[in-house]
Amino acid sequence: MKHTSHIRAVRFLSGLFYFFSVFMLIALPEHLHSQWLPQSIPVNEPMLGLEFVNENIGWAITYNTSTSDTAYIIQTTNGGMNWHIQFRGDVGLYCIDALDDNICYAGGADTSGFAIFLKTTNGGLNWESTIVSNILIMTEMFFVNADAGYACDGFFGGVKMTTNGGISWIARNNGLNISRPSTLYFLNQDTGYCGGNFKLFKTTNAGVNWSEIFDFSIFGSRRPLTLQFLNNDKGWAGLTNNGVGITTNGGSNWNLVIPVTTIGSYEIQGLSFVNDSVGWAGPHISERIYKTQNGGLNWVEQNPHVWGSRSISFIDTVIGWTGYLGISRTTNGGLTYISGL
Repeated sequence: MKHTSHIRAVRFLSGLFYFFSVFMLIALPEHLHSQWLPQSIPVNEPMLGLEFVNENIGWAITYNTSTSDTAYIIQTTNGGMNWHIQFRGDVGLYCIDALDDNICYAGGADTSGFAIFLKTTNGGLNWESTIVSNILIMTEMFFVNADAGYACDGFFGGVKMTTNGGISWIARNNGLNISRPSTLYFLNQDTGYCGGNFKLFKTTNAGVNWSEIFDFSIFGSRRPLTLQFLNNDKGWAGLTNNGVGITTNGGSNWNLVIPVTTIGSYEIQGLSFVNDSVGWAGPHISERIYKTQNGGLNWVEQNPHVWGSRSISFIDTVIGWTGYLGISRTTNGGLTYISGL
């Protein structure tokens, strides 16, 4: 009887140990290991723009705003496992917009003293360069399709529009009374938003007319740096001084949320929402990125293991990239813990 009781006890403990071992094998890798993995890139320069069109193909531009230094456009075709240089030149690059695996645009300033517009239609095998004489510095761009796009002039001011893929640009400034527009977002060729200084403007006729719809100075010293709209109602804005703005009526009214809880003033320049609930925001400096699962009302901190999340590009709720001093990737939404452990 003594031996039987002992055997039963051993079997019970063995079963318990097996169950606990299986649980730990499943749970601990998620709990202990970082869910953002830094990637190796071929240039030792900060990344100013980062755009992915699917889980494999993406582009990035280096943070070079001087024509006396070399700027780079790099590309990956395997999700960032390998990056290679597609373009290098003594120009200043400020913005990038990738439409699909073939078409990508970039803009900045040339040594001629005017803006430069770069374009590829074959996945980066060739980049065409055009000098835009009616724009001094192309600091932001947004294309709604291969032909129609908008660009900000960070020096002369105003917004320019192209309907032929960047061959020519025409002014679209009526009502846009800000000296240096800084961010653009268009829902379609007609309806879009432009932010600059502390103000937000909206057009519904392809930039022929702009109307001021909001002044972010009501939130204190906060300027709009980046915009994203999901539809005609829901949108977000990355702001200076640790702020994220949320609108549910097309930009007419905004609520302020502060995802950054640490001491310091950060510029929220990275912003990427994949639906009306899940999104990420990031400061231009600091080894932090913030995730929300309720449309921006609440945020949790993640560590991307690169310095700065100035650019963020997610293709769905789990796969995304971020970076400034380096590029990092996640394949599970960047989770760093399991609730309840």
